[in-house]
Amino acid sequence: MGKTGECLPARENNRFFWKGDVNLAYYESAFETPYLELTLEYFHNNAVQWNKTSDCFEYLNLANKAFLKEEENAEFWLQPTTKDKMMAITVKELVTDMA
Repeated sequence: MGKTGECLPARENNRFFWKGDVNLAYYESAFETPYLELTLEYFHNNAVQWNKTSDCFEYLNLANKAFLKEEENAEFWLQPTTKDKMMAITVKELVTDMA
């Protein structure tokens, strides 16, 4: 998604990707925007639930695990610009808005 022209699947260093010209307008509208909206909803709901059911230590532990998991997934699956936006949403929902 986000490639134009002749798009060929490729594998390099045991990672799968598509070769082709970059067209991030399609990527942003078809994937990134819905993904970030779902990310915001998911972490908002988790933060509210964790805040209701956990003490401070448990909440921070759950938030830390979420950060580590999201960072790892983002490194593998997302465009770097999407990763930055997703991590900003995660920090806002789990830390800033719950402080």
